[in-house]
Amino acid sequence: MKATIITISKLLQSILTICIFSAFSIAQNTLSIEVGDGTIDVLYNSDADIGGFQFTVEGATVTGGSGGDSAANGFMISCSSSMCLGFSLTGNIIPAGSGTLVVVSADITGDVSLSGIVVSDATGNALDFTYDGGDVYGCMDMDACNYNADATEDDGSCALDDCSGECGGSAVEDECGECGGDGSSCATSTIDILYNTTTDIGGFQFNVDGATVTGASGGAAADAGFTISTGNNTVLAFSFTGATIPAGSGVLVQVEVDGDVNAACISDVVLSDAVGAAIDNEVTDCFTI
Repeated sequence: MKATIITISKLLQSILTICIFSAFSIAQNTLSIEVGDGTIDVLYNSDADIGGFQFTVEGATVTGGSGGDSAANGFMISCSSSMCLGFSLTGNIIPAGSGTLVVVSADITGDVSLSGIVVSDATGNALDFTYDGGDVYGCMDMDACNYNADATEDDGSCALDDCSGECGGSAVEDECGECGGDGSSCATSTIDILYNTTTDIGGFQFNVDGATVTGASGGAAADAGFTISTGNNTVLAFSFTGATIPAGSGVLVQVEVDGDVNAACISDVVLSDAVGAAIDNEVTDCFTI
């Protein structure tokens, strides 16, 4: 009795093992492709006899279809510029299994794939077929700007947006915080403000446009003992003792600025003489009064 129980137990284990193996070894019904030079081999894997098929070719212009197990089993093959159809007028079938379904001639124009797949069995009933595109290579990093949600194999192409928002771009911020800048937008420069006058100067004021004034000193204004102050991009200088800058020409004052010195220019110039009367003036070359 004990021997009989052991035998039955082993038999049940064998049956269970066979069932599990069979369940996992059922072929998935798929079409896949191998792209050559002007040809597309359409491969099949089927657990049922195939009585007919139809599919659309993406990424290529179809010029014909022939060969494969379709031709071997007497199928009629008809192709348009984008679709191929195969069937038998005599009821022939392509036996279950795998192999080359048909060879499609085509002008390759892009990434080739199959869509609109319809496969039927010997009695015209639809078979559940899918397209097996193999591994899809692409960026699999969800934080990357070129993340490919369909990718199954990372191809090392992941990239990030640069400071300008270009995916994979090379632009970086300079020390001034400017994207793609050369550091000049916050560089400190000294501008010599020149003068040429026939009247003694008792005081002056002007604005600096196109750059940020950080200070002013030196020049004839300092030599005359003028008090020089800056604020809101305005430079102001005068004497508490009534001193003047003698008529003539030279460097009136040196102005320190942050930014692109080539974009800077003075405006709204006010010159006064020793008694506070305005002196007519004009600005030439941005820095000469």
